[in-house]
Amino acid sequence: QELDASSQGRITAWKRGALMVIDRPLFGVGIGCFGVANANRYSGERVSWLESHSLYVQVPAETGLLGALTFGLFVVYMLRGNRRLRRELRDRRPGWRFEGALLDGVFAGLCFLLVFSVFGHSLYRYTWYVYAAIGVAVLRLHRDLPEEETALPAPAEAEAR
Repeated sequence: QELDASSQGRITAWKRGALMVIDRPLFGVGIGCFGVANANRYSGERVSWLESHSLYVQVPAETGLLGALTFGLFVVYMLRGNRRLRRELRDRRPGWRFEGALLDGVFAGLCFLLVFSVFGHSLYRYTWYVYAAIGVAVLRLHRDLPEEETALPAPAEAEAR
């Protein structure tokens, strides 16, 4: 089956991204330079400024394998830290329902970004950093409160008073 022009363009860009990684494996072609590198070195006769249209091509092509490892660790740390903090809040701060829901929303948003970034060059979206900041803010609030304030009375205890 033949692909339409848009799909074929994406596949071509992905192949060129692989060539960029092969040519510059450690540091890539430079942050934000996928389209320029594509046009100047990887296009051939028909110059194409087409971007990667995939986070998973963009990151290693622009930042190299070192940058891809760094970004991957950043995302894994956010996901794992988010889930760990969510469990800790559930166990130690049952009254923090809003903060728990906020962390659940951040986790869902990260998963959404990771899935839909297959077809989008989303490395420079501020969303990654907003999600990280939300997680850090909730963590700091949780960790900075004195220990005696960590346990809220159960609803039955509160009514008895």
